[in-house]
Amino acid sequence: MSMIRSEMPAGKDTNKRISAILLVLILPLAFYGCGGGDGGPSAPAITTIGPEGGTVTDSGGASVTIPAGALSTETAITVKTLGGKKDLSDESQPFLIMLGGAEFGPDGTTFAIPAIITIPVDPPLGPSDEVSILFWDETESRWSEVEGTVNVAPGGSVVSVEVTHFSLFSAVTNVFDSFHENFGDGSTAQSAFDAYVSWFRANVTDMGRKGLYREDCHEVVGLRIGLSYSVHHLPEGPVYEDIPYYMDGTTTDKDVIFYKSYEYFLTGVIDKNYALEVHVYLECCGAEVDVSAEPASIGTGGTSQVTAAVTCDDEVMAGYDVAFESLGGLGTVSPASAATSAAGTAATTFTAGDDEGVESVRASISHCGGEQTPDGAAQIEIEDDWAGTLNVTFLHDIGDEPLFTFTDNVSISVNLTIEEGVVTGSGTGTHNISLSSAGNCSEQSMSAPGFSVIAAGTVSGDNLDLQVVAMTMPVYFVLHCTWDTIEDDFEYPIYGLLESSILAQCIYIEVPFGPGGTDSGSGIDPFGEDIPMEYDYTFELGGAEK
Repeated sequence: MSMIRSEMPAGKDTNKRISAILLVLILPLAFYGCGGGDGGPSAPAITTIGPEGGTVTDSGGASVTIPAGALSTETAITVKTLGGKKDLSDESQPFLIMLGGAEFGPDGTTFAIPAIITIPVDPPLGPSDEVSILFWDETESRWSEVEGTVNVAPGGSVVSVEVTHFSLFSAVTNVFDSFHENFGDGSTAQSAFDAYVSWFRANVTDMGRKGLYREDCHEVVGLRIGLSYSVHHLPEGPVYEDIPYYMDGTTTDKDVIFYKSYEYFLTGVIDKNYALEVHVYLECCGAEVDVSAEPASIGTGGTSQVTAAVTCDDEVMAGYDVAFESLGGLGTVSPASAATSAAGTAATTFTAGDDEGVESVRASISHCGGEQTPDGAAQIEIEDDWAGTLNVTFLHDIGDEPLFTFTDNVSISVNLTIEEGVVTGSGTGTHNISLSSAGNCSEQSMSAPGFSVIAAGTVSGDNLDLQVVAMTMPVYFVLHCTWDTIEDDFEYPIYGLLESSILAQCIYIEVPFGPGGTDSGSGIDPFGEDIPMEYDYTFELGGAEK
């Protein structure tokens, strides 16, 4: 590997130079997913900037600030924020954590005085996160690190750095650790190399890890890391040089390479340089297809939305055609195929037929040039028999003589049958009455027997709409009251009629159609009383006992 040497300028005692870190294609990192958001790139912002300088910002948040004197002529500056790896060409797509990216133009524009570019990053960086900004070298088809300090704005949502030319830029996490500091004067080169190999495998990537590369899921099947170094202590000091080497796995024709070179020259004292090179070998592999159904339990003729999420480890895979299939023949899916969204999901609707049972709806994709067909399936229970529990609390606080508060906790159980979206059912209910009297009144007698109900409703989409009606709800009690020398019994036979009217005319149940679906509500009876009855209710849907 050739090295670029820093020559000693006349009249100077020392000269140091650390060359740019060169990334040929890009290494896989920890595969957290494609940063910079799921949306595609917006139209670029275009502003003409002259020798006086200025700032250009696009709607996605990327910007460039060009100082006065940086340009010699007026130039139409373009800025375009990139949503992620999918917004890059196949050639320039990185295989790493891409925190954010932006394209600045005209490509190749140079500045007499460095300009400052700003790139949004997602997720935001924490206080201890390290970040580099890379530029795409179109001629060499590689990424190179921008020299200089990367500044992270408070909150960690944007990063900025000085640049001397325009290109395509991306923000990535640290990939070199503290190798240079550990390298020392050459005597510690082997231990620094060993430490870097361990760090790289633990923090960057290792055998078996997956990530998106050129829009397909790939697995790391081989690693080759090499270091060539030479350190001369002048004029007659020790010489350190060697080529440590590490290899694991196998090589493939998909070779992701990066290397870092360094050179240091101090006249008459020391001359040292090294090149650290990493090869990551990849093979296209199966992605993960996770399938879910909502609701997971439906009646015959009912529907359920089936959603497939396609990922490569933690990276979403957008733009893939997902094929859906009803495996058991208990229903149909429509559409039979759908493309994954920017979030990596595709959906279809399953419609059950006339038979009960458990259906599997499979989702599969074809990628890696058709060589891989990963799939997954969701289970949907189809049944016509369901049960529900309706609890209603009725409260009537009289507040006048004779003083009393009437509370009835009504519990109703219904068995439901669902056929082609029509719900019918029947059940029973019980009272639990509390009568709190005040003044000179006391309870004389109480009658509140159990009662029967019928139910009717429909299933539409993901919801079940239901109404429960009592055939009769008899409630009767007597209060015995005394005022001075007058005693009398007061009969109350109307509460059952009032409760049944509220149940039939005021309580309309709407629940998500599936086991555990619930609904609740409250109100005041609308029947014109001076002191109306209050009510609140809860309903829970579940599968019927077989």
